[in-house]
Amino acid sequence: MSLVPTAGAQQRRPPTISITSVSVKRTAVRDGLAGIASVRARICLSNGPAAAILITETRRIGSAVKARATNLDPLGVDLTHTFPFTCVSNYSLSWAVQARFMVGGGTYSVSIRIRDAFRGTSAPGTFSVSL
Repeated sequence: MSLVPTAGAQQRRPPTISITSVSVKRTAVRDGLAGIASVRARICLSNGPAAAILITETRRIGSAVKARATNLDPLGVDLTHTFPFTCVSNYSLSWAVQARFMVGGGTYSVSIRIRDAFRGTSAPGTFSVSL
């Protein structure tokens, strides 16, 4: 049994994310929300049914974690087909930040990972903001 790829076989590459810019804006607390986070990044992946963005938000005061949440946002447009590995150089992602992450002191930290169609996961792209 040979493990050498045959002609025309697609080599799987791990997904990647590289954050290029971040904006975190506080807003008045309304309906449990207190801010907007926006990220621009370069992402590379094989898009398909299992592809998703995983966002983990954390608020710390010193070494104590005061709030943590993980959200999963599917990327699949065509949920029946796996697309070849490709990169998007200016991917934009924004979300409303819950008040429990923005109100009070400490540090708001975010880790963003990309999961591809083959369920491979990227190393995290991270950022932190002092509150």
